[in-house]
Parts: sequence; structure tokens; C-alpha cells
Amino acid sequence: MLHLSETEITASIRDAALHDLGGGICCLEFRSKGNSITPAIKEFLLDLMERDLLGFDGMVIGSESKHFSAGADLSAMLDKIKRNRFDLFEDSVNYFQQMNVQVKRYGKPIVAAPYGMTLGGGLEIALHAHARVAREKSYMGLVEVGVGLLPSGGGTKETALCMEGLDPEQDSEKICALYDRLLLGTVSQNAANAARLGYLNAADKVVAEASGQLDTAKDLCRHMVGRPPAGREQVRVTLPGRAAYIQMAAHAEQLLEEGRIAPHDLYIGRHIARILAGSDTSGPSEYTEQQILDTERACFIDLLRHPKTQERIEMFLKTGQKLRN
Repeated sequence: MLHLSETEITASIRDAALHDLGGGICCLEFRSKGNSITPAIKEFLLDLMERDLLGFDGMVIGSESKHFSAGADLSAMLDKIKRNRFDLFEDSVNYFQQMNVQVKRYGKPIVAAPYGMTLGGGLEIALHAHARVAREKSYMGLVEVGVGLLPSGGGTKETALCMEGLDPEQDSEKICALYDRLLLGTVSQNAANAARLGYLNAADKVVAEASGQLDTAKDLCRHMVGRPPAGREQVRVTLPGRAAYIQMAAHAEQLLEEGRIAPHDLYIGRHIARILAGSDTSGPSEYTEQQILDTERACFIDLLRHPKTQERIEMFLKTGQKLRN
């Protein structure tokens, strides 16, 4: 049975370590507070990929702490806001997006091993991995709306890819379900629920307990060596356009009337709807993943400038509570 404490560390920084699991497979372990995705972790992961995983044949992303990842490092984000350095976000958000693009298109297999809280940026990394081995007790969600934002590491883009070919007249229920996944920040209650939400697919594996998760992830990664991972090429998708945008906007208005979302959520929801629909002005059109990422990034930065988003971030960092404003 694998235990990271008993493996050799081949590279490390303060916030992460790379372990040798044997058999040509390594494991990237997050070590930051709450396993949050810090700038240092992003740089470390990119460097590992640029250096051919230090010669390993494949990589597992996993840990043995309480949770897989609490998400992005909000304190670093708030520091830039306080210094009025919004110019820095263009590069930092793009850096995270391109890191996940590289994970998705990497030539060697990368398997995520999520468990416990797998939220926000942590889930975005897991979604871009080539496969996942999740524990049954996995609480997975893109929860950025709670702090006034939207997923900006490719999470909104990955949701938009699920909109491919949907017809607003015939697929309204599915469109609204995908929209709710982000607007309501739905968190799975277990791995089966995560699969229903689209965070795990039929090829992914689920283990009952912590013991054996890393072994299963290592074996799956080993099995994938030499087989080109799916999704390595940039895809083009047809998004439904204005009709779907109007549908999602009307759905958000209804949620507001029912008291399920707050007024600022409505503003955030319009940004999400525009990304998922592709446009709020034109009909169905074809988009590349990069075009969707560009819109995702622009919307995220616009939200960062909003005073109500800044209030939410400050409240969450001070109290751990979400502000409904």
C-alpha cells in the first residue's frame, strides 16, 4: 500500500513536492494551506511538464492531507486588488489557464486523485487531467460565484464544451442544468453525484477509502503510458448563441425571485451565460477553446473590479463565510 511519507521526494518547493511512486510514475503533492493552488504550485507544475516530468513516464496528482484542494489562493488575489494592480491579473489568470491547457494536452498521462473538498481551482486541475481516481467521499464543485467570481482556470470553458450542439428549444433543461452547476456553485455529495454533475466520466475510477487510492491511480497511470491521451488537440465547438443566453438570463431572474441567489449573483450569471452561450448578441457560432478561454478571462477580470466581488472576497478571507450581496 502506497504512502507518500514512505516514498522518495525527487523535487520540492515550500508548497508542493514530487514523489517517486515507483514503476516510472511520480506523484505531485500539494502542501500549501488547504492545498490551495498558489502561484508557486502553478510554476512548479509547469516547470515539471517543461522538464519532461524529470524523466518519469506519467504523473498522479494526489495527497494524503484532509482535502484535495480548497481552490485558488484568494489572499494573493486580494493583495493585488488592494494595490490596484488589476493589470497583473491578465498575465496571472492566463498563466493558470495555459497551465491547465498544457495538462490536458500533455504527451504523458496525468491522473488526478481527488477526494474530500475538491473545489474551484483544484477541481479545474482535476478536470483537465487525462483521468481521475476519486474517493467515494469527494465533494467536488466550481464554487467561485460564492466569492463574486467565476471559474477562470478553464472550468467555465470546460462547462461551455458541454454545450456543444445544444438547441435552446429542445435542450433547455440541460442548458439550465449546466448553468446552475456554476451559478449555484453546486458541490457533489459523493463521487456518484460528482459523475452526475459531469465532474467524473465513465472511464474514471472510484475507490471507497483513502487506502489504495494512490495505488489505483498509479496503476491507471501506468496503464495509460504510451497511449496518446484523448483531447490533446484543440477542439472547435458550436455554441448556441443569443437564444441560450436569453434562456439562462431568464432562469437567473427566476432564481433571484425565489431567493436562491443574491442580486450580485445575477450580474455574475450574465457573464457566465455569455461564455456558455458563446454570445449574447448573435446566433450559433463555432469557437475554439482558446476563444472561450479569452472570454472567460475577460469576464473574470471584470468581476474582480466590481466592489461587490471585492466585498465578498474580503468577507470570506476574514470570516470564512459567504456574503450574499
